[in-house]
Amino acid sequence: MEVPAIVISSFIQEGELYFFTEDSPIGVKGHIHVCIKVANQILFFSTCTSQTNTVSNYVKFLNVDPNTFPCIKQDNTNKFTRELTYINCNNVTKLTKQEFSKLVADGIIKHMDGVISAENLQAIAKGVLLSTRVPDNIKKLFK
Repeated sequence: MEVPAIVISSFIQEGELYFFTEDSPIGVKGHIHVCIKVANQILFFSTCTSQTNTVSNYVKFLNVDPNTFPCIKQDNTNKFTRELTYINCNNVTKLTKQEFSKLVADGIIKHMDGVISAENLQAIAKGVLLSTRVPDNIKKLFK
């Protein structure tokens, strides 16, 4: 029996962590993503990395603002797998509730323990607004 999208999506909370498996058709495969729920209709996921040199190279190569990569420390609430994790606010993935529910039901997106703080969510929103790579229609949702 397939769980209706409304049921799955009603349990999604802003700031939750999800792992996108290697089979994922969206996002960055094999990476943790942070759920950013906007207007209770569309979900946004910012991809994560723990590699400082990757962030540094990305900032230089694409000439983006370093503040578009807020750094979050691992603690007893966010449960990241590394001590420091950078959120890539330049790479936002949009899903409908139905798309998200199907990917969860198929085991392609997996919920992880933990949630990031409101303060860190604000840092992500700031990074999205500073990004030159995020479309204006998405930025408007963070203002």
